[in-house]
Amino acid sequence: METRKLSDVLHLLSITSNQDVYLCGISNHSKAVSKDWLFISECKHPNYYDYLYEALRKGAYVLTDQPYTKKYRKNQVIYDPKLQENHIKILSFYYAWIGYDGKLIGITGTNGKSSVASYLTQLLRLKHKRVLRIGTHLVEDGCIYKTTKNTTPDGYLLANILQYAKQQNIPYIVMELSSHAFEQNRLSFLRFDCIIVTTITSDHLDFHKTKCHYQHAKQKCRWYLKDHGFLIVNADDVGSSSLLFYPHRNMITVGTKKAHFLIKDISCNQYGASFILQQTRYHTTLLGIYNIYNVVFALSCMQCVFYELIERNELLKIHGEPGRMQCVCQKPVTIWIDYAHTTTALKALLEFANTVKKGKIYTIFGCGGNRDIQKRKEMATVACQYSDTAVFTADNPRDEPLFNILKDMCQTCLKNYEVYENRYFAINNTIKKAKESDIIIIAGKGNEKTQEIEGNFYPFHDETCVIDCLKKEEEHWK
Repeated sequence: METRKLSDVLHLLSITSNQDVYLCGISNHSKAVSKDWLFISECKHPNYYDYLYEALRKGAYVLTDQPYTKKYRKNQVIYDPKLQENHIKILSFYYAWIGYDGKLIGITGTNGKSSVASYLTQLLRLKHKRVLRIGTHLVEDGCIYKTTKNTTPDGYLLANILQYAKQQNIPYIVMELSSHAFEQNRLSFLRFDCIIVTTITSDHLDFHKTKCHYQHAKQKCRWYLKDHGFLIVNADDVGSSSLLFYPHRNMITVGTKKAHFLIKDISCNQYGASFILQQTRYHTTLLGIYNIYNVVFALSCMQCVFYELIERNELLKIHGEPGRMQCVCQKPVTIWIDYAHTTTALKALLEFANTVKKGKIYTIFGCGGNRDIQKRKEMATVACQYSDTAVFTADNPRDEPLFNILKDMCQTCLKNYEVYENRYFAINNTIKKAKESDIIIIAGKGNEKTQEIEGNFYPFHDETCVIDCLKKEEEHWK
């Protein structure tokens, strides 16, 4: 990356300036900037002034879309009324590239993004390829692991990550693509060699407002492909298969009926699954039919994009992500932890549980605050319908009173549920009641390490909680 002067960046935006300071970096996160950085500040953010003052105190220059009169240092705050439409100009000029010159694989869909990204990354590393993975709350290259806030980072953070990959000569990037990212144009400067579409149902209606708008945002993925890029679609999913109506030269389908990658003779149990793909019988320790789809998405990408065939024994080396259909224990009681936080994902999880159960099914879950209210009753109904007992509890209430969230969940017409505000107590109490043949499913938070309540993040990890409860109940099982 070449060093850029502030005056050069401003000249690009038709802003006259003679400031010859060399910029040390550029970001729209006030915590990431320091002296002689350029902080991009949009006034639409509710904490606009807090972030602006923080950047100024650190000695950063501020480019903002709101006139600012208070004097700090001469010309330290620069006004750009067209800032929102100038983001890509700034990024492309500062980083001296438009896009990434390695192979870029994107995964989008309502469910399964993280699992597919994980399996594909593992398969690539089995073939000794260097991969950078960008996913839900993480960025990792096999050596360095960093946490992030969003599924898909915003443009400025994403540009920094891609620049890191370029400097480290990492030739492959696998990243998850959210509906927010498409709708907010975070990916405008990228073009993908392959985009995998897992499922398109409904989610994030607090942001998209309608199911139609959400699905349209997901369907925008086809705009971000390179000329010869592949679009891999789930032919068995109604939402995803709607993309088949759009002409594309390299459309690849995955499914159990009519598909390029036809999945046959599926067998699932509580220890793993097997299936036939292209005349080869594969076995995996991953649980559930939806994980078979996720694996096949990864296998199809390996073959179409990387020209790599995966041997049947290699697939056994692929492991699940923590908190993604994770079996914590099978004795003295079977306990699964999963990130399922949509109606579709929860239903698929519970349908699988019913095919392998020998006793009762207990489902512990909650719904996030300040999010889609409509799905609370839907998820509660599904949990009651497919469980012997559903346990409603806290997830991430955020700024919303937990009582309101639980009240919405209790609108279900089914009554085989219990309600506990404290998630730890809900898990502990269910473990006490469960018998050896029962299955306890803890859904919604997966591997999250915190619980967000009124703007504060408190330590809470489902797996740690389960282990602690099992230790306390050890005598109970004897």
